[in-house]
Amino acid sequence: MSSLAPARVGKFRKYFPRYKYAYLLLIPGIVMTIIFRYIPMYGIIMAFEKFRPGMGIFRSPFVGFANFAMFFKDPYSLTLVRNTFLLGLYTLIFAFPVPICWRSASTRSATTT
Repeated sequence: MSSLAPARVGKFRKYFPRYKYAYLLLIPGIVMTIIFRYIPMYGIIMAFEKFRPGMGIFRSPFVGFANFAMFFKDPYSLTLVRNTFLLGLYTLIFAFPVPICWRSASTRSATTT
């Protein structure tokens, strides 16, 4: 494994100047991934805390699964979970095929005129 590492570094140094603009095009995608995929993961911590805005995410007291136990003890929790899944299913059934049908209809009408 260690014998392969210098060869890879050498290849990178050789090809980087040639493809430097391609590497620059990667930067916005990497930045957006970090901003919208990794940074929001800190919010997951709040599910396991008794969150107080004045104390912030990292200083709020940790309660473990107590928030989840409280949620599932509520009589409306099953209704909320069921409605969430149904809304997702309805979105897949009704909203997803519409653009496909619209595109196929517009393509069909464009070829007939």
